[in-house]
Amino acid sequence: MIDKDATMIKVKSSARLDAIIQSANIQSRFISIGRAIIAVTQLIFVLFTSQEARFAAIGPQPFGPHCQSWSQAGLYCVVGKEHLSLADVVIAFGLILVISGFYPRWTGILHLYITYTISTAITLPDSGESVALIFVGVLTVVSLSDKRRNCYLTNLDIDSIPPHLQGISRGAIIFGRIQLCFLYAGAVFAKLGIADWENGTALHDIVNNASAGDWFQVLETSGTFEKGWVLAVATWMPTVLELLIAINVIGTANMRRSAFTLVVTLQGGIILSMGLVSFSLIMIGCCLAIITPPPRYSHISVLSTPTEPAVLDDFVAVKADIRPNRFISIFGFHQAFTRPVVCCDGVVTQGRWGGDLALVKIGEPLAVRMRYKLTKKLLGHSTEVVVHDGSDKICARLGPLNGSPFEVEVIPGGSSAPG
Repeated sequence: MIDKDATMIKVKSSARLDAIIQSANIQSRFISIGRAIIAVTQLIFVLFTSQEARFAAIGPQPFGPHCQSWSQAGLYCVVGKEHLSLADVVIAFGLILVISGFYPRWTGILHLYITYTISTAITLPDSGESVALIFVGVLTVVSLSDKRRNCYLTNLDIDSIPPHLQGISRGAIIFGRIQLCFLYAGAVFAKLGIADWENGTALHDIVNNASAGDWFQVLETSGTFEKGWVLAVATWMPTVLELLIAINVIGTANMRRSAFTLVVTLQGGIILSMGLVSFSLIMIGCCLAIITPPPRYSHISVLSTPTEPAVLDDFVAVKADIRPNRFISIFGFHQAFTRPVVCCDGVVTQGRWGGDLALVKIGEPLAVRMRYKLTKKLLGHSTEVVVHDGSDKICARLGPLNGSPFEVEVIPGGSSAPG
């Protein structure tokens, strides 16, 4: 039973801390996908970047892997420059194993060693390797809780993980978020101390650099940057995006999703402007791995109830898979500004688009509606349907407009998704 006054209780500091810890959802598939993106990027780097470029001679450093102090344990340093091709083959097979998702607890350790080998041995890093080493280390700690045979084929059973391992893994994810926040915030503050960034002309130097991407060269030759305000906006846009990422990546689930969208936007621009493909893909993979949105069907928010608290004793929590119009959902409008609502016998519960819980009374008619955040007015309407068992699932789809009706059906046993 859910107390109708629960939302009115002041949240204690310990509860807030627990909420932060629980936000690190170690069951999220984004962890595995993010790790795979990093591994794919590293595999492409090893296979398609020549050894001459990776191990170039710099000053007194001859051609070969950079093997000094703590980097000597890397595979490139162990085999020596005479057998770099052999090391490439071994690393490539290791990365393919990581990408395959088999035995993530052990391939996570393998991935950390491979990342250590790459990041410490190459002579001309683009900083993506250092970032990868930090976050692959974080993901290695997270993977200690993962005993699955394959991380893509089965869901992680949270109940089988010892509490101390859960805590360590969640702590690692939170550390990763803080680290990503510091990385992007540091990039912002570093620019503030440079005169060209302060006066909004730094981009002019980039587009006149022969190493800049083709996209910037096209803009320069077309005269796009001849207008000062265009140049200033284009110069400051990356800084604004970096600041927004730093803020959002340590925020709520929706804020973290926004942070990932911003990272893709920023790093996509860096790929076009400067051609830093591996660095940008690694940053995207790192961000995806640590945003860990909460699992579906795990949250109930009661908006209003009848005056008698005992009324809720007759209600049960059922799965509600409510989604916006397919076309509108592409733009993320409803996910950002609205929430779906289920109304049943005077009890109104709010959820998240795509899958949450709703309070309903067995055998009583219910309707699905929506509302804008920070407002109380309910919009939309639907035909009334009835839930006959606690295992049933409510599936609904909104029409193209806010006032459009929801198409609603009740799936016995919750075995199907909405149409």
